[in-house]
Amino acid sequence: MACPRYDLSITFIATLRTVCCISGILAVVENLGVLLAVRKIHSLRSTARHFMASLAAAELLAGFIANLYFSLILSRKDSLPLKTESAIWFFTTTSVTFNLSNVALDRYIAITSPLQYHNRMTSTRSLILIMFSWCFALLGATMMYVVPEENLVEMWIHSDIISVFIPFCIIAFCYFRIYQGTKNTFPVRENITEAQQMAETKRQRKTANTFRIITGLFIFFFMPCFIFNCMYVFHQPDINVIKCNSFHRTIWIWIAVISYFSAVCDPWVYAIRMRDFRIALKELFQSMCRILHLS
Repeated sequence: MACPRYDLSITFIATLRTVCCISGILAVVENLGVLLAVRKIHSLRSTARHFMASLAAAELLAGFIANLYFSLILSRKDSLPLKTESAIWFFTTTSVTFNLSNVALDRYIAITSPLQYHNRMTSTRSLILIMFSWCFALLGATMMYVVPEENLVEMWIHSDIISVFIPFCIIAFCYFRIYQGTKNTFPVRENITEAQQMAETKRQRKTANTFRIITGLFIFFFMPCFIFNCMYVFHQPDINVIKCNSFHRTIWIWIAVISYFSAVCDPWVYAIRMRDFRIALKELFQSMCRILHLS
């Protein structure tokens, strides 16, 4: 089936490229700052820092790869490479949602079972969870190239369930149990005063709420993309119709670009909510200034 050439206005192309460029640069710079500063955040346990760093890396790659891709495809006037687009969507979405699940699971264990946290969430187990998230995202993205193009619609449905629905069920369960747990009295630790126990409880709650906000931002920006994808898949099952519909493809690109804004917003949530993160960023900035001054 021959596809008609897309009729995209110069204004639309210029606007979207500008948005992609700004969003991509901010996502890379901000999340790179998170990666460099996370090791200096002493209020988080080492395993929690691993999960936070992995999430920042996932958002950095998502913001960079997706915005670069959408900038490049605007130069194409013919049908878009759906396999490549599907692979990028699955990799970026899955890497972020699975890392969000890891963070939620870590916070769930830290708050509901603080005395058993070090036994249940060891460095080895945290690294296994992180490696599984990245390997599964890469495997799913590779499968998009193996599946025949006429079966891509079915693959989109399955990928929505695997990369979105299942992780958010895990996240919803963890934060619901965290909410229940924070209403109860935490078990008293040994060699710790009541005031220190209350401060630790408050800090754990604030950390959990911080990552809950980050998850909420991802859902807020991603939900239009998810809804549009589901509606379009179930109403237009023919892959040729999906590939050649200029109007719907234009809407999809806009929604998809907006869905990656969470990679830009999340570092600001860290900065606003976490005092240790602001201190770490300040130390990082001062170190960079000293290096530049010496050079």
